[in-house]
Amino acid sequence: MATSSFTPHTWTDGETITKEKLNTLETAVKTATDGVIALEGADAPKQGASYRISTETFSASKADCQASAVSPGASVLPIIVGDLIEDATGAVWQVAAVADGTFTVGAAAVKGAA
Repeated sequence: MATSSFTPHTWTDGETITKEKLNTLETAVKTATDGVIALEGADAPKQGASYRISTETFSASKADCQASAVSPGASVLPIIVGDLIEDATGAVWQVAAVADGTFTVGAAAVKGAA
């Protein structure tokens, strides 16, 4: 389903605020919020994997890797399974799992250390 565009109402001085106009605004906000929630979902197909840099050194299947040590940070773009993260040695690892503030890398580096 394609996203329909929203045409904002241009208010003028002295114009009466009607329930219809307010309901149109409320519906648009709800639609936008629902769209953001859908994109934030773990299974959202529109979000692709990212390439990031970490100050940590990883090892095979290392868990509890700190999201706070990664740039760009999770507050800018959520870390998802499939992201590629270059560790402090230059090795590149793929994210295998994500938990609150931490992630686990795969069983082997995608690219060895530099």
